[in-house]
Amino acid sequence: MKQLRVHLLRKQGDLGAAALLLLELATDLADPELLKLAAHLALTAKPRRLDVALSALETAVILRDDDIETNELLANAYVQLNGFANASECYARLRAAAPGNWQFALNHASCHSLANEPQDALDILDGLCEGTDALMEAHLL
Repeated sequence: MKQLRVHLLRKQGDLGAAALLLLELATDLADPELLKLAAHLALTAKPRRLDVALSALETAVILRDDDIETNELLANAYVQLNGFANASECYARLRAAAPGNWQFALNHASCHSLANEPQDALDILDGLCEGTDALMEAHLL
């Protein structure tokens, strides 16, 4: 029944209410993909429902903490809300899931810096500078 109501709310253009109901349904089903859809609807709604998007993404990460897409979406949401310490935790998971991704490392360092954790940021940057990735070097120049 909730699925039908979500569909009807979407058709009526009430994306905020659809996102909230889908969040409830996806949480009940413990379905990370539906939670990402709820977050997408919440961010598409006018006005945006950041509270619903954050709740959906946080729950999805609890269900699958190694999911790169979800952690990246959650990190970006935290950055938009100046939640740099929380975003830093997401980037730590992203770096564990994709250790060779220097962009995640740079974003992780930036979040530490913006969260007033300069030593943690410097430690990450020092690790990057020890690498020999030509693409990363070109990006930093």
